[in-house]
Amino acid sequence: MDGCKNYMDKLDGLSFYKECEYREMVCALWLNIALRGVSIGEFFINNDLRRVVIYGYGKIGKMLHYELDRTEGVDVVAVIDKNHSNLHASIPIIGPDDTIPQNDIVLVTVSEYYLIKRSLQEKCQRIISFKEFLEGYGFEIIGAQ
Repeated sequence: MDGCKNYMDKLDGLSFYKECEYREMVCALWLNIALRGVSIGEFFINNDLRRVVIYGYGKIGKMLHYELDRTEGVDVVAVIDKNHSNLHASIPIIGPDDTIPQNDIVLVTVSEYYLIKRSLQEKCQRIISFKEFLEGYGFEIIGAQ
């Protein structure tokens, strides 16, 4: 839980543990896929999801950006984050109320997926929890082997 110390000041106790548990689960799912030698970027290419927006630019969002940035044919067009004014990246980082660039998919990398989906559903057609994406994609990979 040491990786979650930064969140302690921002979250109450229950939210703190929920967010840590969420991050731990996402990392385990992702590692399971990676250990099979599969890049999640392949899924995006195979399903014609070329223009990606990432919601949340904490550790998971940054790792996802890095992974997709290495995938030829996938373009991370923006990052949405509540703390957008304090973040820096090679792509636009915008707030949730800003205009969202045209995209094929928004991947939500934080645990408040349903609240975020509700707030963005009028702006974006396809909004998916990164955790749920990994769960579904992971089962596809495991079942295919």
